[in-house]
Amino acid sequence: MTPAVSIIVPVYNKAEDLKKSIPALLAQPLGNLEIVCVDDGSTDGSASVLADLAARDGRVKIVTQENKGTSVARKTGVLASQGEYVMFLDPDDGFAPDACGQAYRAAKSADADILQFGTDIHFISDLPDSLKKQICGFFTPQQGTFDGSGTILNACFPDVEHVRSYNLCMRIFRGDICRKAFAEVANERILIGEDGYAFILCAFFAQRAVSIPDRLYIYNLGGGVSGTARTLAHVKRCCGDARKVHAALLDFADRHPDGAAGIRRCAETFREFLIKPFLFEPPESFGTEEEQHEAAAELLGMLPPERWIEILSKERTAREADLKRAWDQADLLQEKYDAIRNSTVWRMSLPLRKIADFMKGRRN
Repeated sequence: MTPAVSIIVPVYNKAEDLKKSIPALLAQPLGNLEIVCVDDGSTDGSASVLADLAARDGRVKIVTQENKGTSVARKTGVLASQGEYVMFLDPDDGFAPDACGQAYRAAKSADADILQFGTDIHFISDLPDSLKKQICGFFTPQQGTFDGSGTILNACFPDVEHVRSYNLCMRIFRGDICRKAFAEVANERILIGEDGYAFILCAFFAQRAVSIPDRLYIYNLGGGVSGTARTLAHVKRCCGDARKVHAALLDFADRHPDGAAGIRRCAETFREFLIKPFLFEPPESFGTEEEQHEAAAELLGMLPPERWIEILSKERTAREADLKRAWDQADLLQEKYDAIRNSTVWRMSLPLRKIADFMKGRRN
């Protein structure tokens, strides 16, 4: 019998988490499940835990591969799945007690290729209340029905300032469409941005997406990549993965000329979205002065300086407006440059200072 839902679980050194998350999946009231666990080269005993779970319940299917990262592990799992619909679970997170059944029934009722549901966020790290509110807003489903691939992509990636949640784990996908999309996922090690990349491909092949407010996913935010500090190493990793995702999306667009314009727009928007959080970090968060300049150079190399100015002019207040005007009025550059460079707000942002240096050189 074809499983109603296949749940893809990428596993890398998560032995203890698996002892909780997989039994919880097996306890879901929707019994017609397939749980595809992809052991991505674990070294901590995860393989033994999975083998024990599979021996006790035939719905647990194990696929083993060399360590290739979450993106490829999910691809392996999706292509090995047989479910009518596909869901995703990270082993350190969880689902609400009847999440699979609720999501499956809602998707079937709406004839949806993609159905997004709400998220119950558990903050592991101590974060300011304002940031928690922003994060909760990001993961709140955008209610409605979205018909047509272009409409689905525009709803999630309208522009860099208004990107909505693209996380795979907060959705259920029609199986055939999910497998078609993941067959085109690049065999690249991608740790940052892999959800958005795969979602864009799934949305491209989908014709209807719907949202429900029910909080069906339990997200433990603050561990793993989601809890990584803003260090030079993180900047380099993020920029490297952003380049990979951007290149992969452009390659995908070349293979699908009918929808190429929309994919290319999403590629540009998503690349900016991934690197934007670093812009307003205090310089000391990047390490030594040498590391600060290296981080700034890495970030600024991602986009043309002119594009940085456009982005920043929307983010900042009068000081950034002054900077943009200075770009257009060369005779006022030195005065504006000095005023901005000496301001407290400006000193906090190393990438912005590097842009100012670039502009000063252009006008001299």
